[in-house]
Amino acid sequence: MIDVDTFRIISMLASGYDPNTGKDIGQGGLQIDLKISRAFTRVLTEMRRKRHKTVCELTDEERELFAQLREYRRRNAQELDLQPYQIAHDVTLSEIAKLKPLSKEMLIGIYGLGQKRIDAYGEDFVSVVKGYLKSKETAGPQ
Repeated sequence: MIDVDTFRIISMLASGYDPNTGKDIGQGGLQIDLKISRAFTRVLTEMRRKRHKTVCELTDEERELFAQLREYRRRNAQELDLQPYQIAHDVTLSEIAKLKPLSKEMLIGIYGLGQKRIDAYGEDFVSVVKGYLKSKETAGPQ
């Protein structure tokens, strides 16, 4: 968790109304001055890098499942007239490929999956994983 006070990310300046006197002291309204420090920028960059690594650091088996999950996402997005990322981001799919959840409950805590997405797409993600694992079982060791 990023400590907002430490990085001084947002400083809000209220102008216009003095609550003590009730008088108009300026233009009115609220101004927000957003200041992003170098430290915060470094933290964001590192977070993005880690997310990217999650997608890149898949085993061959995980990449195969990841590809199947992406294909499911593409087909489903096309049917629903959505962009694929609106169903799930690549980072989410890579975590599913790594964890191989076998129930909707096992999807809880995966990056990018809130209860709405789990309710909407969870069963499908799980069925893709189960189908993949079943195909691996029938194929046997290589």
